[in-house]
Amino acid sequence: MSEAYDIYHLKYEVLLRLSKDTKTQVPEHLVDKYQQISSSFRRLINKRDIRRAARENDPRLLKESWKEIGNAAKDLLCNNWYTHVAIITCDSAVEAVRLSTSINHQWFLNGASNIDVNVPSERSTAHLDIIRVRDRHYLYVLGGFYSIEDSKFVGVRE
Repeated sequence: MSEAYDIYHLKYEVLLRLSKDTKTQVPEHLVDKYQQISSSFRRLINKRDIRRAARENDPRLLKESWKEIGNAAKDLLCNNWYTHVAIITCDSAVEAVRLSTSINHQWFLNGASNIDVNVPSERSTAHLDIIRVRDRHYLYVLGGFYSIEDSKFVGVRE
């Protein structure tokens, strides 16, 4: 059954530059917001605890680490650090990712009638982007999809 999948792309390059930029003087009234966003981005991309949990075979630490990543993604989404690039009508999140990915051309120019472009994107859907369906948000990760609201991995039909 086809459903509408909203695709959100993380503003990764901008966040990466901000997190590495130590020379720019942040206006005083934006310092707290800047620190919050930088902290959320660092938590989102930090895989150290996940690697440690896997190495030590610690399921509690693994669950806590993924929850922290999910919370960081939610924080960045709420603060507009994700761009809503398209609505794709299809049968699964996997298909939505496939339809918003291309190595040969810009994916939104493929002419598919089930792709409603909100903002043309310079890149394909990738690791740490968000898929929303039925008012639920799923972080796209290398292992599949992580439900931000439920703090757990879910099947691809979700």
